[in-house]
This record gives sequence, structure tokens and C-alpha cells, in this order.
Amino acid sequence: MVDNPSDLEYEVTSRIKKLISPLQKTVGLVTGHGEKSESDQELAPLFNAMRASMVLQTVDLTKPLPPAPPIDALWILGPTQKFKPGEIEALKSWVNSGKSLGILMNRPQCQPAELLRHAQRHRS
Repeated sequence: MVDNPSDLEYEVTSRIKKLISPLQKTVGLVTGHGEKSESDQELAPLFNAMRASMVLQTVDLTKPLPPAPPIDALWILGPTQKFKPGEIEALKSWVNSGKSLGILMNRPQCQPAELLRHAQRHRS
């Protein structure tokens, strides 16, 4: 059932794609640092659209990350609290293994120069 007729072409295309490639990717949403989550009502349309094309799973970096294929990519959505050294190491290990990491940050809280200095100090 299509909710909005103006989205008909997008809906039909999305559903055809789902039929052609039924295996959905799983995205791990990192939690524990004030990140945006599926319970955020303001972002409900975004999370609904994401769930239509992928499986979403929360990830706690204080626990071992599951190996692929259970999670295809990790996303960090607008963290407001610092990550602990062990969590940074888990993320570095994830990326160094060739897996994808997406980081979306709130610009007023993001200091790109500091992020770059931190990345250069912690290169493996």
C-alpha cells in the first residue's frame, strides 16, 4: 500500500529493488554516547525509510563487535558524549578490517581541526 501518491515512482522502484535483491544489509547503530536513535520522534521518517531498505541493529562498543556478515556497516549518528579509549580501539579495528563506518556529527559540536589532530595521533 502506498501512503502518498506523489511518492509512487519511488515506492514502486524501492519495492522492485527489494524483490530483485532480497538480502538486506545490516547497519549497526552505535549507542551509549547520546547518539540519535530510532526512538527520536523527530527523526522517525528517516528511520522508517532506513528500515525499508536495511536492517537496523543497535551496537554497544563496550561489548565485542560481531563479525560480518551480521553487521555490514557501523553508523554513529550525532554523538554528544566522548568515546572511551577501548571504544575508539574497537572502531579503529572495525575500519582497519575493511568495514564501513559512517559518522554524522552536529556541526556546532564538531571541531574538525581537533578531530584531524586526534586521528593523526592515533594512526596505527
